[in-house]
Amino acid sequence: MYIKSIGPVSETDEWYAMDCYFRQKWFDSRLRFNLTGLDEFSMNWLFLERVWKPDTFFMNGKKSYLHRITVPNKFLRIRSDGFLTYSMRLTIKASCKMHLRKFPLDSQNCPLMIGSYGYSAADVIYEWPDSLEPVGLEPGVSLAQYDLVNITTDTENARDQLRVRRADRRIAEDFSVIRVNFHLKRMTGYFMLQVYVPCTLIVSCSWVSFWIDPDAVPARVSLGVTTVLSMTTMGFGGRAQMPKVSYRMALDWFVILCFSFVFAVMVEYAAINFIDTITEDLKKIISERKKQAQKEKVSI
Repeated sequence: MYIKSIGPVSETDEWYAMDCYFRQKWFDSRLRFNLTGLDEFSMNWLFLERVWKPDTFFMNGKKSYLHRITVPNKFLRIRSDGFLTYSMRLTIKASCKMHLRKFPLDSQNCPLMIGSYGYSAADVIYEWPDSLEPVGLEPGVSLAQYDLVNITTDTENARDQLRVRRADRRIAEDFSVIRVNFHLKRMTGYFMLQVYVPCTLIVSCSWVSFWIDPDAVPARVSLGVTTVLSMTTMGFGGRAQMPKVSYRMALDWFVILCFSFVFAVMVEYAAINFIDTITEDLKKIISERKKQAQKEKVSI
């Protein structure tokens, strides 16, 4: 595989897409030839209908297609010893299970599983080439929110992953499967500018009310209400673009913590105002009782 571009990556729908050249190579002894001065030649894509090809498919694919402009982007090269090279340009959209508990400080491992749709391991075996980089990457390929840390390949046996129905009964078979793993690390620059820094500044603004005179009720109340509403809009209002998961993410805990600080400022002023009111009332009652006691002494 040679990847021309990769992305986008959707956390909400758990898929990723990429544009690549997908090459398959195998031996077919029936296509050997012996022509003087000719060891290899390329065939038109129409010739592909006349030779055997593996029925390769992407096990975790969701929606993939072959590029057909201006003609189908595929070709076949045949060598004199019957070695065939089959290449095509594909746009692949595959599912990727996302683990978002540390979002947006998370890393994802997105696999692409390749195997045969109909042939079992007794008929077709898939292997990565022995070259140093079985999966190549176009220089300069980058993603908007991710850093492509590494690409690894492995081979596995897909027993119990696929089952075929034959003669009205289910038969478990071994299928040869190869896999390429894309290790992605999220870049936090977007969330740092859009969420972390604004929420931190809003919390800091709410603390300004600690230096305002408690008797300045309109100033402290307006500042507290403004920071609470701003925090609500900033932290909870823009959730449409965020992943919708049943568990709490790291970003959720941060927003909840910031909202708790801002809300605590309002509660603190309400408690202080209530205590001051009660204190003033008690002072008035005590003062009135003292005056009443003095009057009684004078009258005696």
